[in-house]
Amino acid sequence: MASDSIADPRTRAQRALAKGDVAAALSICRDAFRHAGDAAQIASCPTVEPAAASSLASVEQLLVAEEPPIESTAVLIDGLMQYPHWNQRYTPPAIRLFRLRNCTVHYPNVVVTAEGAILDDNAGFRTSALCHHAIHGFPGLLSGSGHVLLRTPGDPVERLREPAFFLNASPNYASWLFADLPRLVTRMQVSRARLILHGEPHAFHLDSLHALGVASEDIVRIPAQTRIECAELFYCTSTFMDHAPSARGFAYLRERLARPGADAARRTGAHRVYLSRVGEQASRPLLNEQELIAFFRRRGFDIVAPETLEFREQVVRMLGADSIAGPYGANLANGIFPVQASNALIIATKEQPEFSRMFSALAVPHAHACAEPVKLKDAATFSESFGFRVALDDVGRCLDALGVS
Repeated sequence: MASDSIADPRTRAQRALAKGDVAAALSICRDAFRHAGDAAQIASCPTVEPAAASSLASVEQLLVAEEPPIESTAVLIDGLMQYPHWNQRYTPPAIRLFRLRNCTVHYPNVVVTAEGAILDDNAGFRTSALCHHAIHGFPGLLSGSGHVLLRTPGDPVERLREPAFFLNASPNYASWLFADLPRLVTRMQVSRARLILHGEPHAFHLDSLHALGVASEDIVRIPAQTRIECAELFYCTSTFMDHAPSARGFAYLRERLARPGADAARRTGAHRVYLSRVGEQASRPLLNEQELIAFFRRRGFDIVAPETLEFREQVVRMLGADSIAGPYGANLANGIFPVQASNALIIATKEQPEFSRMFSALAVPHAHACAEPVKLKDAATFSESFGFRVALDDVGRCLDALGVS
């Protein structure tokens, strides 16, 4: 095992932080950045859990909404590979709305209070947890002993004097629908505040906001590389945490995006939808998807490639869906929109439970057909290194178990 003297700076700093020596960890990181010619500042910030944030003088909790546990609606099938957590109940994250005075926001979703503490909340995982994922460009470098070492570049900075409601423009469609957009369920409490959209918005960000009634003139778009200094910020905690989505958040989106078209969808009649990832092949490609598409066509499914459609078209195509199927990916997030879905099939290329929990929150019975990993290359992550192949017999068994003839 390498000694601390020859280990890389990140490892040495993490060891120091784990021992509670925040000053040593900070010194190691600063020296490493200085040696690399990086002029950014490194700060040590204590973390504060959302449940304790109102103990700070600059933070006022305006709302807390707890949700009851949700029972799983997963259908487990003997003889097929399954993960037990798909069939377990889960508890959605509590939704908390805060008013923060004189805070700073770094992309993505890193909020520093006036006291210099990081609000330990983010999209999907807490900021302290995301530090360990070593995400490229993430400002949180390391975490431990109740602190985060935060990279704080200088300019550019946007200073906002008027009250603002914060949203992070996640580039991932599923993350946007799970963790960011549903936060607007609390905005009615502070309708006077304009909406900050921090990041590089795509069409689906703006189209979904407009569909929810947010006017263009009420949106303050701030680029990801810009630090935001806010005199008064309204911040709602993430509606998706540790693979657990908020049923309240889903209900908010369905009420405002799907309900207006519900009657027309019922008149049109139920249909079956397979949500393809043909054009979404950055990671976890389904190697036999064309064969799978032909299979679903024979079973009466319409084939929809969500990434080729505008946001409103995606919603409309899903409204009348009775049976939903698709591989694990952002495409499957559209499963929140059908108004009369009776079953769903997940082609599982990951073992995480978020889409299973999504269907459970919507009370939709669902099954999983696990795909077999096939090594394609050596890349930074498992998802980027492997493709997947699913057995059509397994898919057929799942559909039969769900009553889809």
